[in-house]
Amino acid sequence: NKLKNLNAPGFTLFDPLESSALGVIDKILKLRDDGHDVEQLLKKVRYIDLSIDDYIFPVSLLNSNVSDPTETLDFFKSLYGDQNTIQVDRMMSSALKALLEDSEDHSVFDMQEIFNTNDDTFRQELIKRLSKDIYAADEINFLKNTRFNQSVSDPILNRLDPFKNTRQKKLMFGLPNKFDCVKDIRKWMDEGYIILFNLKGLSKFDIKVICGYLTTQYYLTSLARPDFSML
Repeated sequence: NKLKNLNAPGFTLFDPLESSALGVIDKILKLRDDGHDVEQLLKKVRYIDLSIDDYIFPVSLLNSNVSDPTETLDFFKSLYGDQNTIQVDRMMSSALKALLEDSEDHSVFDMQEIFNTNDDTFRQELIKRLSKDIYAADEINFLKNTRFNQSVSDPILNRLDPFKNTRQKKLMFGLPNKFDCVKDIRKWMDEGYIILFNLKGLSKFDIKVICGYLTTQYYLTSLARPDFSML
């Protein structure tokens, strides 16, 4: 159908084994070998191999383009939903809200600066900017009145470790929002792209993070599209 009508709906595939994603490409190449013109179709195919160390697919977990920060907070809660740590959840949610309310762009690693026990410079600068926001009273109260000691900070920092335990992941999750991969999702949807994600070699946690984040962004993007849009 895509070969006959390039404006037909596309799809996104998350493949933990890589064989299905490569199978789609093989199918298209076979069509070319059989004499079909697939040049325009190939322009609408994106193969994203997350197992290659020298390739970075930026995932800005603090997506400031999302109008409702509740979605971001719920996403993070889902990553640790099996842990009975109400106090840690509350602290992490407060820190995330502060970063999401800020006018400056942040990455998830800026939470390390919020919970820095030796230097409060980042917190003070954040308070100064948030003081201009009439809706940020709770976040300011959290930053001003929390005792950021080791017992408070360590559980949060432990939760951040899986996001930065390799050089690749430090870049993948550490870039600010302007580099986020999701900036093209609306285009992929509207123009019927075929997006193939190769997840082979990723840990279960990484797959949970990446797939959970991307599916959330697809969902939020689809809500912003007109009725009867091509999906």
